[in-house]
Amino acid sequence: MEKDSLKLKLRHKNIMRIFECGTSNFMRNGEIVEKRNFVVAEYCPNGDLNNLILNAGKLPEEIALFLFSKILVGVEYLHDK
Repeated sequence: MEKDSLKLKLRHKNIMRIFECGTSNFMRNGEIVEKRNFVVAEYCPNGDLNNLILNAGKLPEEIALFLFSKILVGVEYLHDK
């Protein structure tokens, strides 16, 4: 299965959806002066795991175990696809 069709079919509560990835060219006087990569992803109103860890610092063990179990369920789903 192609990655573009796969990313549209993946739907799981523990996986943030990615709608599109690409590169934008910024031009000046008809010449490319800069390239930037972009990702169009699902909005996560409570932020992502990285921000949680950066803002909270060390997580209590019970919260870390809860989050890790959610990650494992998401990874299992991806491997089944």
